[in-house]
Amino acid sequence: MIHLLIGHRGVGKSSLLRRLSVYFPKAVCLDLDEEIEKHLDRKIANVFAEDGEGFFRRAELEVLSKLLKENNGKENVYIALGAGYNHSLPEQCNCIWVKRKTDKDGRSFFNRPALSDNLSPLQDYLERFSSREQIYQSMANEVYLMPEGLKAECEEEKQIFSKSYYCGQVGLTLLKRHVALLKTGSLNPNQFAFLELRDDLLSESDLEICFDLIPKDRILFSFREEKKIQKSKKFAKKAKRIDWPLELGAVKHDIEPNVLSLHARKDSLKETLDAYEGFCSNFPEALQKIAIPIYNFSELADLYAWKMNSKEKRQILPSSIDGKWNWFRNLMRLEGQEINFVNDGIGSSLDQMSLFEYLSFNCDYKNFLAVLGNPIQHSYSITEHWQDSQKNGLNFLSIQMDRKDLNFESLEFLKRLGFQGAAITSPLKEVAFELSSEISDLAKQLRSVNTWNLQEGKMFADNTDIVGLEALLDGLQEQQVVVWGGGGTLKPILSLLPKAVCYSAREGKPRESYEEISGDCVLIWASGEKGMKPRKDMKIKKIVDLSYTESSKGRELAVERGIDYKSGLEMFIAQAAQQKKIWYGSK
Repeated sequence: MIHLLIGHRGVGKSSLLRRLSVYFPKAVCLDLDEEIEKHLDRKIANVFAEDGEGFFRRAELEVLSKLLKENNGKENVYIALGAGYNHSLPEQCNCIWVKRKTDKDGRSFFNRPALSDNLSPLQDYLERFSSREQIYQSMANEVYLMPEGLKAECEEEKQIFSKSYYCGQVGLTLLKRHVALLKTGSLNPNQFAFLELRDDLLSESDLEICFDLIPKDRILFSFREEKKIQKSKKFAKKAKRIDWPLELGAVKHDIEPNVLSLHARKDSLKETLDAYEGFCSNFPEALQKIAIPIYNFSELADLYAWKMNSKEKRQILPSSIDGKWNWFRNLMRLEGQEINFVNDGIGSSLDQMSLFEYLSFNCDYKNFLAVLGNPIQHSYSITEHWQDSQKNGLNFLSIQMDRKDLNFESLEFLKRLGFQGAAITSPLKEVAFELSSEISDLAKQLRSVNTWNLQEGKMFADNTDIVGLEALLDGLQEQQVVVWGGGGTLKPILSLLPKAVCYSAREGKPRESYEEISGDCVLIWASGEKGMKPRKDMKIKKIVDLSYTESSKGRELAVERGIDYKSGLEMFIAQAAQQKKIWYGSK
């Protein structure tokens, strides 16, 4: 079969192709852009500049048609398409949308043509984001949510693409696109504990197909729409499990649910749970499924305590507007929760764990390390640490926390769940300092903590940022350096580069006690998204960015002005290596 990889610019389709060629040595793996360059004997940037996008799109279609014809009938073919591809696709091809959580943040590119001369690099990307999302959604048969920072081959990714995984602790909520996969055999019902069929997501004809193709003992049928209750009854009678939600009122007399669910709440969590328990009292044998919005860690702790009072019966699936609780849902697998969900790239809730997150979590390990902070969707910490942590008997999770979330109570709650330490990022480093039991001399000096390690009930704290900065800033001691922004990193930067001139990114001018510079300089970008850009007459010969994100404003500035650029990835890797020594010792 021919598999076509689609997705936004810079998502990593070409890198994925290289890994697929390792997983499947006999597969044909082709990058359409590379094939176009061979065909035209020109770089794509030159094609855009000299002949325009219209000419390129015609060549794109011509070359793809040729590749499809040449590889028709071959067993395993992967072709990565360009982000702007919007021609129709042959029905016999399997289209896989490759996604990352940071797609929506934007990306700046040094080696790709700008599509709009009057827009900044990030605006150039974001201008097309929504329309391309819609195109990808209409094209895709399958969706792969790829973790941030994944560069090397791993067994979990191989299982996803070979479809050799087994998700025995979770179900999959079927969407319309899944029905087509069932019909072609691309979705195997036996790879999941159950498949949920909801009458608000699937039409009557789709439900008929699903009941014909899915073993009845793997079906959870969920009533969701009042106007469909009568028609849905015939399906419910065929399912092993029937879910009736409190939102539809009292259970109808001819329906016998064995799952009672709740998705909306009152202002008070206690009032919500009390009302729900009253609703469940007439069905003492039914599983109780709570899938309501949870607003903070205090409520999450209360919900967890409620579950543990009747662990086997109570199924908790906290929800949020931004997927804040998917790590917690993953942890509930350790409690033997019968109802839990995974998504295969696009699900019915942002708090559902991704397929990769499910497969990379080891239920043999009850304790975990984590990366804490917000925003956190861009972090490479999971891919940097998860394999090493599992070699040491620990899982590694990504936990979104703001300043208001991290306090003594939430920390104690995390410890009850098995928390053993963390990589701490913004904006929590100063808060973590105040909550630490034993603090290294360096962290005391900086009054900032980026590493926690729980030992014998005490939280040992350290700061490895300085190790990362030493690696990133090596060689700058004899150069004229400007620090643009800084915040909490200003003090450690100046400890390494005491002659650096500090500018306020908010005001765009030197901080108090510093003077304007003249001549060439290296600019250390230490500002967030809201900082001003340096004036255009500043002679910047290189930008060294503390951030490694592709949406960094420092990266965008380098692309806009054609300035030599160094990302903060070297800093991240160096400080992460030091964190591993703290967590695992010399092992």
